[in-house]
Amino acid sequence: MRRSISTLAIRIVWGLLCLTFSILIVSDVVSFVKEPSQYPLGTELGWCYRSPRNYIGSGLLLVGWELAGTLSSVFCERKHGRAALIGHFTATAAYIAYIFVKIINGSW
Repeated sequence: MRRSISTLAIRIVWGLLCLTFSILIVSDVVSFVKEPSQYPLGTELGWCYRSPRNYIGSGLLLVGWELAGTLSSVFCERKHGRAALIGHFTATAAYIAYIFVKIINGSW
């Protein structure tokens, strides 16, 4: 019983985190559409800053990724749900670690 309560707590926390990030990303894209001059487009910060289309596309891609995390936390009880949740968490953690290393090395 204790394991199922901790699993439920982890699922709820991960689902809420993914949902929060989705809301933040959508609000950033909406802010970008309203005031594109406030964003460093055309710089060498990365692919998403090369053009407005890339910025909006990468924002939508991130929203899709976060919604996939939210859905995997909701449907974790299905046959392969736990593997999907662990896979989503692992891929997200690896991406954040990659970004962190790039920032530390000064290549971001």
